[in-house]
Amino acid sequence: MNPKLDRRALLSIGALAPAVAFAQRSGEGPSTPSANAPPAELVKLAGQCVITGWHGVGLPRQVQDLAQQGALGGVLIAANNFRDRAQLQRMTSLLHSWGPRDKRAMVTSDQEGGAVSHLSPPLTSMPSMTALGNVDDEDLTHRAGAAMGEELRSVGVDIDLAPVLDVRTNPRNSVVLGRVFSREPPRVARHGRAFIDGLWSAKVLACAKHFPGHGDTSVDSHAGLPRVPHGIERLEAVELVPFRAVASQVASIMVGHIVVSGIDATNPATLSRAIVDGVLRQRMQYDGVAMTDDLQMAAIRRTYGHTRAVELAIRAGCDMAMLAHNAEYARQAINHLARTAERDSALRRRLEESAARVGRMRAKLDAPTPPNPFVVDAPRLAWEVDYRRSRSGTAGVNTSRDPTRQR
Repeated sequence: MNPKLDRRALLSIGALAPAVAFAQRSGEGPSTPSANAPPAELVKLAGQCVITGWHGVGLPRQVQDLAQQGALGGVLIAANNFRDRAQLQRMTSLLHSWGPRDKRAMVTSDQEGGAVSHLSPPLTSMPSMTALGNVDDEDLTHRAGAAMGEELRSVGVDIDLAPVLDVRTNPRNSVVLGRVFSREPPRVARHGRAFIDGLWSAKVLACAKHFPGHGDTSVDSHAGLPRVPHGIERLEAVELVPFRAVASQVASIMVGHIVVSGIDATNPATLSRAIVDGVLRQRMQYDGVAMTDDLQMAAIRRTYGHTRAVELAIRAGCDMAMLAHNAEYARQAINHLARTAERDSALRRRLEESAARVGRMRAKLDAPTPPNPFVVDAPRLAWEVDYRRSRSGTAGVNTSRDPTRQR
């Protein structure tokens, strides 16, 4: 047997030695517990409000430790975390087996279709949301969501960071180019609902993004902080239309790194109580999980740092703070939240409220789903969308995979 292949096989057998093999391959070494570690119960509470990703193959030791304690709300898995479908399935199986069932880490992916498809391959490269919106057949969009959901469920994914509900009104906006259903709010709303229903027919939870709307920006929040001048009247007429349409059905909504000057001229939406609590909670009456976009993006990281950004996001009303690229940062942020909550009753109450929402979202995964009325076959459906798009004369949209980790 080829020694190199044999070593790879051994490293991918997570069920035998996840703490050693996976941690070594991930590039994030074993975590070192602090002598003044916060109380375990507060670590569990804070951990339910954090979702982490990482670079490298395998599961970092920090992820294993937190997940086994029931101190991690979710993990974000991308193609650079595994070598093949079999290893991906072993990783998700381990994650689902660690910790108490009611606190297990939910497996999350960024699988929109088109340019942002972080599990393709091995999963089918599905058409973009722009392609679906151009065809404008809600049944087809439902079937696309169902096909994507079936594949995600087959590899152990619980939450898909989709659909994108931005309304691309700014022609200079390249961030959501090829990722949105339409420039028309009602069409985005119709297809958003169909896509979410399709995912749920396969028992995969959706996360609608990027609240309160990334469509009129011209700056990429991966590199800088976008600003729009809008007040609530403009948001209600355009950006909020799709989010209102899905608010009663979608399990989570991702808040974007956008300064909406007409509401809060100082803070990005992810860290703004006026946006998260004021608009999303009070005005829209949304009681699902509010998740942040990646807090390691330059728009946030350069100004706030990861631990402070996580705390500010939770205080603003977000329920799950995402650190998409470093599990050690997640461990540090969780310990920071726990230590702060030990002396700050207001933060502790916020963590309790958020952890309860996360728990209700997780419980949906054990609930029955409605029967799927469609036969779903992902490769055939991808071909059907391309064929119908070409027949309708809208085949010019680029839906090839983008290697950047957009979210």
